[in-house]
Amino acid sequence: FLGYDAGSTGTLTMTGGSLTANDPGVNAAVMFVGYNGVGNFVQTGGVVSNIDQSSFKYLYVGYNAGASGNYELDGGIIAGCSHVIVGKAGQGTFVQNAGSTNNALYIMLTPWDATGQGIYTMSGGVLNASSMDLGIGQCAFTQYAGQANIGGSYLRIGESTTGKTGIYALAGGLLTVSNELSIGVGAGSIGILDVGLSATATCVSSYFYLGNGGIGICNLRGGTINLSSVAASYFGRNGTGNGTLQGWGTVNVNNTLCMPWGYGAKTVVGRVVADGFGTDHTLGIAYNALAVETLGPASISGWYAQNHAKLVLNAIPVSGSGVKYWGGVSATDLVNTVTLNFAGVAGTGTVAGALFAPNHTAAPRCAGGSKIVGVWKFDAADFTFTSATLTFRYDATNAVSQAIAESNLKPYWHNGSDWTRIVDYGVDTTRKLVVASNLTALGFFAVGENIDSRPRGTVIIWR
Repeated sequence: FLGYDAGSTGTLTMTGGSLTANDPGVNAAVMFVGYNGVGNFVQTGGVVSNIDQSSFKYLYVGYNAGASGNYELDGGIIAGCSHVIVGKAGQGTFVQNAGSTNNALYIMLTPWDATGQGIYTMSGGVLNASSMDLGIGQCAFTQYAGQANIGGSYLRIGESTTGKTGIYALAGGLLTVSNELSIGVGAGSIGILDVGLSATATCVSSYFYLGNGGIGICNLRGGTINLSSVAASYFGRNGTGNGTLQGWGTVNVNNTLCMPWGYGAKTVVGRVVADGFGTDHTLGIAYNALAVETLGPASISGWYAQNHAKLVLNAIPVSGSGVKYWGGVSATDLVNTVTLNFAGVAGTGTVAGALFAPNHTAAPRCAGGSKIVGVWKFDAADFTFTSATLTFRYDATNAVSQAIAESNLKPYWHNGSDWTRIVDYGVDTTRKLVVASNLTALGFFAVGENIDSRPRGTVIIWR
């Protein structure tokens, strides 16, 4: 025990050698850093271990309510502990600057008592764990560098049913999860995964859940997320799931992206929001297949771009006339999905598509007074067509926010100099669709009201 009594302080500095807690006959060999009082453990070398892992030995940092525990790992090894619990009911802080944790079955931040608070900060070294819970109380794991390997069951971020938040901030370094990675687990939970510019998060197998019954948020700030060899990736799952991926960077889905999937519940939400945070940036998402559960025109699930961002999805293969989908599997699936119906196709090629924030510098300029609901760009490569019809699943919420009557929405095409209104068009306000027909060229398209490239002049009346 370090800090056994309330009001007491216990401190241990370890520079080498070994410290072993083991009582296999009693199943009670436990280390407490901050039991009722304040406990401080600084390890710069040596080995701290619980030999008999099968007896479920624990290392607690901040055990009871009112206690404060601090563990600083600057070198050496923590090995054999079945559970490392940071902030069970007290305040727990674990700082890893170097060294390694090996063979820990679970790393838990406040998994049992909502009164606890757990903070884990990693600036180097290696963390090896079978599972990690970021948990029932308020907790945060921040990784600036180093390698975190969750090699067994799962990494779950946010499992509270009381609205408290679990956060994994991956500012740098590598995070590799060998099984389930779930963010926002269960109704009432809030989970957040931040992936920074120099960071990479990889889920190797099993499932990726963003909003698995709860609120799941993944903020991507220039980093990379690899969902390789996973069975499926869900952005919004179960009836109460609400999953949002927001930011810029790269997401590689090496299987099926399910967006969203509520098993019949219409309340599930899955959104991808390309966000440049004020600077031109691109969010690129590649997937092997897309599965979408039909949610109806009231759903806000879909694709978005804002704050100088561009969203790029898979290029669409074209080998003949017929219907192709950008961002969906039917015309009404997701907000900002586009259906392309080509006639008279010659050759075999691809269509590259992107959704732009209207203020992205690559998007054609619009004059003041223009009201834009969406901007897309499509480019054909290695094939030609005689005509095309494009159907845009427009963002009705955006239209309402700009006081646009949906019946007044129109499609526009940019001719290289100006926005021009497409003459042959139709609007379906029930299914939230704008249809542009008899097109002979691709390029930039927009849906909105009174979109004009030319600045409005001043009218002077002489009397």
